Amino acid sequence: MNSFIDQPWYQFGKDFITAALSVWGLVIATKGLVTWRKQIRGTKEFDAGYNLHYALLKLRTSIRHVRSPVIWPSESYKAIQYSRAKYPHKTEAEIEKNSQPYVYEMRWEEISNALTEVESHLLAAEVLWGKEILSLMQRVV
Repeated sequence: MNSFIDQPWYQFGKDFITAALSVWGLVIATKGLVTWRKQIRGTKEFDAGYNLHYALLKLRTSIRHVRSPVIWPSESYKAIQYSRAKYPHKTEAEIEKNSQPYVYEMRWEEISNALTEVESHLLAAEVLWGKEILSLMQRVV
């Protein structure tokens, strides 16, 4: 008496279904890994683009600030504090007599810092997107 499980077609069908499910599992796992890799790259590209854009906006704001002819008393006070720390050999009278050069020195320092930040984020963008980004940035910076 042959049982149902001992039939050759049953064994073949069982092995075929097992192999098909294994292949299907490998296909799904491969698609998942490919999607994960795209997500990681997309996140890196988004972060690089966001940081570069933010640094460019900071540079734009710094340039507008240095071009502004208005010097507020609070900014003048900060410039005096800045010059005391940076130039300890100058007397108080020399510093407080004319704080305007120190105001503009502080403003130019902001531009320098913003430009340094743009260049560092530009390096990250160049790693991700190649030399194209440099040619595009030549028009901006």
